[in-house]
Amino acid sequence: MKKLKKIAQIALCVALCNTLINCGNDSDEDTSTSIVNENSPEEDQQEIAEDLIDNISENDSEEILEDLNEDITENNQEEITEDLIEETTENDVVAITPQVVQANGTITVQAEDTNLVADWRERTSATGFNGDGYIVWEGPEKFWNKGTAGQNGLLTYKITVDEPGTYQFIWTSRIVKGEPASVATEHNDSWVRLPDADDFFAFDDVNNDKYYATGNAANKTPVIPINLLNPNPNNLPKGGENRNGFFKGYMNTYGSWLQKTNTWDNNPMSIFATFNTAGIYTVEIDARSDGHAIDQFSLIPQ
Repeated sequence: MKKLKKIAQIALCVALCNTLINCGNDSDEDTSTSIVNENSPEEDQQEIAEDLIDNISENDSEEILEDLNEDITENNQEEITEDLIEETTENDVVAITPQVVQANGTITVQAEDTNLVADWRERTSATGFNGDGYIVWEGPEKFWNKGTAGQNGLLTYKITVDEPGTYQFIWTSRIVKGEPASVATEHNDSWVRLPDADDFFAFDDVNNDKYYATGNAANKTPVIPINLLNPNPNNLPKGGENRNGFFKGYMNTYGSWLQKTNTWDNNPMSIFATFNTAGIYTVEIDARSDGHAIDQFSLIPQ
């Protein structure tokens, strides 16, 4: 601020001098009637102005230039920063979902830490949850329309994977609707997909086989044993309940939170994702059954 004040003072002085000089040059002269003195007022003004300008030393000039250069540099830096911020569009900014990474590399995300859409609600009535609450789909059931998986009430999470490898996907969920005698296999599932994982699959421990959801983003062909096929035109996997790259993830316990996620009815398989490089990846959860509450999900390194 002191440098700027000094520059302003000197600039004002120079401006005043120029004004005095101009006043002298612009004065009307009547050569027929005026008496030209040895030191006329106009000449005095011009001489004073020139003396003031001469008194601005060479050091002052150098200092002014240095100060101006510093100010220009500082202003340019601020302008460049502002331009970069303006040019960084909302689409360029990736909002990372809050996560906790345990010592063993397990990544855990609270299900409520996203923008809830459609008929997803955050609730707290079923005690024993982690974080601020849990989410539950309170809209119509979506399990018969497999083709709409990903279009019902899609929730998106952005996670950071620091260590490449294969992880088991598992959520902590609970049935919060119905009576114990009838709901162990109802209100117990939602759709899940990891669209940009390098591999996203279900694994059959008995036959040591991988299975892919129909419409897998990587165009992998589902491996469907003959005994799991339904006699229908679409040749959909029996109990697999998968479409558009989504697996149905379910559990079968009423009355408590359970950290378990299987797919394929009557032939339960765990769900896995492989990440070949460290980076930011996407987890998508969509509505399927009403009354299926999700507290959190984890990716456990294998």
